[in-house]
Amino acid sequence: MFVPRICGICSVSQSVAALRDTMGLVVPRNGERATKLLLACEIVADHLTHFYLFFMPDFARDGCGDRSWHGGVRARFKAFEGSACSAASGPTP
Repeated sequence: MFVPRICGICSVSQSVAALRDTMGLVVPRNGERATKLLLACEIVADHLTHFYLFFMPDFARDGCGDRSWHGGVRARFKAFEGSACSAASGPTP
């Protein structure tokens, strides 16, 4: 159960795998369906997390300033300043 705690991004899938392996669980058919649904939700959440937090902020750095698309990317994805950050965190009081 230590692996999901190292990173935290894909904790559901790693927890499921760890439980099945260590406990030798045999999951009924409905349990398999529920597991697949949870894993699919995790995939969507992981893709959004990687895109908005890990991938796009790299393109908002000054090193890409000479590219035609840099202004729009910087306005949206600059860490702690872009519109995607403020949209996710909501209005400030």
